[in-house]
Amino acid sequence: MKVSVIVPIYNVDKYLAACLDSIYVNTCDLDAEVLLIDDGSTDGSAAIARSFANEHRGFKYVWKENGGVGQARNLGVSMSDSEYIYFIDSDDIITPNTISTMLKTASSTGSELVVCDVRRMSDDGKMSPSPIHIDSFSTLTSNLTHIKRHTKLVNDTTSWNKLLKRDLFERAGVLFPERCYFQDIPVTFPWHYCANSTSVVRRTHYLWRLRSGGEASATQRTLEPTNLATRIAMLNLLLEYVGENVREPEIRRELECKFIKVDLAKYVYKLPLFESDSAREAIETIASFVEHNISDEALSLSSLRNQQVYKDVLSRDLDHLERVLNYSSSSYSRAPISKGKTGPIVSLPEDLF
Repeated sequence: MKVSVIVPIYNVDKYLAACLDSIYVNTCDLDAEVLLIDDGSTDGSAAIARSFANEHRGFKYVWKENGGVGQARNLGVSMSDSEYIYFIDSDDIITPNTISTMLKTASSTGSELVVCDVRRMSDDGKMSPSPIHIDSFSTLTSNLTHIKRHTKLVNDTTSWNKLLKRDLFERAGVLFPERCYFQDIPVTFPWHYCANSTSVVRRTHYLWRLRSGGEASATQRTLEPTNLATRIAMLNLLLEYVGENVREPEIRRELECKFIKVDLAKYVYKLPLFESDSAREAIETIASFVEHNISDEALSLSSLRNQQVYKDVLSRDLDHLERVLNYSSSSYSRAPISKGKTGPIVSLPEDLF
């Protein structure tokens, strides 16, 4: 078998048929198996997946007790015996020829890891860029690269826009964390780091659904306190791997910049929306992580707005942070800048202090 497509499924009956149709269009002419891992769905997903597997060659339906997407993916990998592995989430879509194009790229370049570009897709069909993938790929000078040469690949933390050699998955030695959100974060970096090279396919898109209404995806539940705690736990798992295996300071610095801009900012910029007790707990959690894991150099490389925002976070000053966040981004960008001892300082209005 050339490629195994692994699809974890949980309560996505609204989206599943479209996802499976897109996979079939990609695999009907390939030497491929599609493992539909039902993680104990309680809606109509099981019936949809089982019916699709019965009617389409190469599709196999597997039921398991609920244990989370990470556990479902790990089970799928253990059941597969293909040269390549490809993951797709069951509410998303891949465009025609995505997998065949990535396989051809892997064959022509010899890369153990092939990644494709991503766009966000709303339920009404509107498309928008994916910021983390823009950060990953926009400054590439060659589509054949490696994270040691193009450190911006630290932003490419999604498992489902990647075709990887099974040997790479095993050599990286990292399974998906189970029963938690954000399980991609500590897994995809080792793939990039251990791969012989990474090929980037820019003309093939993975369509990442942005759900509207109903149950939000894990990445959309920012205001849940357990959401922040889980993301911090995944970042710490990643840092454990980095501490044991990575010797390039530029990669560590790029990761810290990504934490500031992406992983922590998701919560920092919404702290005023948290309940008061949750906000105090969240700012302490974020501040403690920054103090222990992010260098002054990385903070100094962030935007001027972020520098002020994280200064308030480190001071645990929720009141001032809220006033800064309420100050419009456009006004902030026009604020006078003076030179301080540690770098540029934005001169904000007196009433912010």
